[in-house]
Amino acid sequence: MRVANFYVTISSQCPQAVGLALAGKLSGENYWVLTNFGDGGTSEGEFYEALNLATIYNVNVIFVCENNGLAISVPSRKDIPMKKEGIGFQSSIENLAKKFSNIIDSYRIDGTNILEVYKTIKEIKSKGKPAFVEAIVYRLTPHTTDEDHSRYLDIEAVTLWNELFDPVKKFENYLKEINVLNEEIIDDFKNKINQEIENAIEKAENTPIPKLKDIIANHLH
Repeated sequence: MRVANFYVTISSQCPQAVGLALAGKLSGENYWVLTNFGDGGTSEGEFYEALNLATIYNVNVIFVCENNGLAISVPSRKDIPMKKEGIGFQSSIENLAKKFSNIIDSYRIDGTNILEVYKTIKEIKSKGKPAFVEAIVYRLTPHTTDEDHSRYLDIEAVTLWNELFDPVKKFENYLKEINVLNEEIIDDFKNKINQEIENAIEKAENTPIPKLKDIIANHLH
């Protein structure tokens, strides 16, 4: 698996994902490219340009929209309990998969169900056509670490979402039901992960700060 750089500008990664997929097609590698973004990203021009390019060149690219119903504080779904009325709405069509279905193969799925996500991606790859996936999810934490989402969002709803729609918890419970996981295995994983984190922190803290000339030299190479 190859991972591209993280993009801060909203939806700027979408045309670039198409470019990577086109490179794969032209080189004969025919690998698949997956890019993800929030529902707010579907309001950006670069997203539309990417859909258009993907269908024109018929490349192996999957656009995954993690639709949590909130582009920070502007809703895209009517099931999101906002505190303020008249704050605006992102789209005239709540079902984004339906909105883009005339442009590209589109799917609306439960993004909190890991198995459904896996099966959908597998189906798309079997068809060999670019696709848009609207994964319905819920925002379990504030948009950023310094944001107070209680100003516009019903916090009781967020508490309920954490109980019902956390995909990690849901999948963990499923694996327990089919006897793949138990508390002993979970504790063992947690201990191993915590040890990896501690080792990484120790390594980082004991790594000397590089000299400025070394940083510049590494970039030039």
